Amino acid sequence: MLTQQKDSAVTGVWYSEEAYKPAAEIRTSGKTKTIAGFRCQRATANMGEESFVIWYTTEIPMLFSPVNGVWPPQGVILALESSKRSYTAKKVELKTITDAPVLPATAEKLTAAQLKDKQRSIMEAFHNEQLKRLQEAE
Repeated sequence: MLTQQKDSAVTGVWYSEEAYKPAAEIRTSGKTKTIAGFRCQRATANMGEESFVIWYTTEIPMLFSPVNGVWPPQGVILALESSKRSYTAKKVELKTITDAPVLPATAEKLTAAQLKDKQRSIMEAFHNEQLKRLQEAE
């Protein structure tokens, strides 16, 4: 899901659906560390030509990964890194959620390529705006 805001107001929401990818082969290492208060185990995975180092915890009773296809043997990935992307949980808060829809009713469905293009254009506009502000401040 991609959300665009201007002056703290949401100006657009877009999303794309992605087919479930089966789990890549995970190789655990026995190394552990604490992330966001949870004891995590280190593992590695390869998906296509991308290699990942993941840190996952089994202390949270669900299955989650920020990358489709890079699934822990069990639990939740709290950190993931490859040459293309990285994610690290800073805080984990477990709480009951309502049955509210995950996406707002105004969300627009796009193809994966369209969503990537939209994200690129939003980032480009943001960078141009920041550059303009810096130039005006000189």
